[in-house]
Amino acid sequence: MNASLQTNGLNAWREFAHNDSDSSILKCIDACQHELHMWGQANQVAFDAGKESKHILKLDSPAGSTFNLLGVLFDDGLSMAEAVCKLVAEAGWKFRTLLWTRRFYTDADLVLLYKAHLLSFLEYRTPAIYHATRDILARLDGVQSRFLADAGVDKVDALVHFHLAPLSVRRDIAMLGVIHRAALGKGPAHFQKHFPLASPPLRKIIEPRTLLRHPIVKMSVFGLVAVYNLLPPRVVALNTKRA
Repeated sequence: MNASLQTNGLNAWREFAHNDSDSSILKCIDACQHELHMWGQANQVAFDAGKESKHILKLDSPAGSTFNLLGVLFDDGLSMAEAVCKLVAEAGWKFRTLLWTRRFYTDADLVLLYKAHLLSFLEYRTPAIYHATRDILARLDGVQSRFLADAGVDKVDALVHFHLAPLSVRRDIAMLGVIHRAALGKGPAHFQKHFPLASPPLRKIIEPRTLLRHPIVKMSVFGLVAVYNLLPPRVVALNTKRA
């Protein structure tokens, strides 16, 4: 269970035991908020009260409202449904605008424009929404499927000729890349702590599901460790994220 205090430009969080009551957690958050305000007064720093919020993040009976962190909407139950719905709505007008110009371009040009202007927008939130259910992520996958259908490009042709795989496949590849980067000892050090090596020469990762048994773990990047450990040695031996 995580509890957080979000202020203007500052986030504070702390882990609590699952059996801790919400009232005791909120008292701790209030104490943190009061201490922060006292520090602000002493250092002539003012915080926007309208941007402050308190949240208790847990899968059962969460507390608080949806909040924005680095451009991603997080609900306190971490279902990510609202984030995906907002993303799909915003992507809708972008891809319709792109299709309005189709008479000036070939199908190949349209796909290239999609990859240049829309794909990065769709994939920016991948690490945050990866653990969402298939039903929720299917709404996002439908954006690319509708674009290809309207552009008259078959999904197989998109993959073979334009190197454009379905969004679900691209998400899996991206998160496997996070694991591989940790196995290479690159990137943020805390990633290497999340994915420690069991046998460094073979780059096998310790299976986290033996320690973390909650169903959400299987849907998250931690669930991909079992897949990564099944990759051929010649693949994991590569010192790059791209094969």
